[in-house]
Amino acid sequence: MMGKLVLASAGFAAAAVAIVALSGRSGDDRPGGRVADHDARVACIGRGVAYFRETGSWPRLGDGRDAFSVAEERCARTPTAF
Repeated sequence: MMGKLVLASAGFAAAAVAIVALSGRSGDDRPGGRVADHDARVACIGRGVAYFRETGSWPRLGDGRDAFSVAEERCARTPTAF
């Protein structure tokens, strides 16, 4: 009975590893990881675009700068810019 339990546990572990490998993610999606940082930056840029559209500053700011580029720059510094 114990041997079957060990085999079942090993099977579940192998399946979990296979799922992570097939998902295309590096496995570094914990808070502070590269994937998490990228996702936070993308979400920030989306909020920045929405902000500039709501305020009438899309696609160019009042000083002529590209609003999307400004959102990218600000979110590269901190993902909580918007």
